[in-house]
Amino acid sequence: MIWLGDNDANLASATTEYVSSPGNSRIAHFEDYYRNFIAKVRQDLVDNNCDAVIFRGSPLFTRLPFGSDRQMGQRLTEKFGVPVAAGLTAEVEALKAMKIKKVVVGTPYEEEINQRLKRYLEASGFEVLQIAGYGVRKNSQLTDLPVHACYKIAKRLYLKAP
Repeated sequence: MIWLGDNDANLASATTEYVSSPGNSRIAHFEDYYRNFIAKVRQDLVDNNCDAVIFRGSPLFTRLPFGSDRQMGQRLTEKFGVPVAAGLTAEVEALKAMKIKKVVVGTPYEEEINQRLKRYLEASGFEVLQIAGYGVRKNSQLTDLPVHACYKIAKRLYLKAP
């Protein structure tokens, strides 16, 4: 399996440009970004004989119309002949496989992204009891969080949940 993330294809920058580039069509930029992504994945698949590909981009896919993550995964699956999915899609499918209906969500993100993620999860059929984050705006700030940050926020949200 190949895990393509921000270090392999700067999704954070692509997301910012996709949303805010003046003079650029949002869809054209998105398609251009993924054409480059496809070329990189194709080579990795050939070189590594992979069985599946998961790519990150939850903030991006919560900004796009619901289901865009699945559509992109399906297009890439058809192109490569191996399962390809966004990490967000895989996370939702894992929760559904475990028959989870209610969730608390801790993220490193700021409130705007948390609310988009909440709407996405609700559209996917989950009841979001609590969602909160540390307010991180840039991926470069993720390494500033202490190693136990995810545990702390998860525990706090769990204890507050009804």
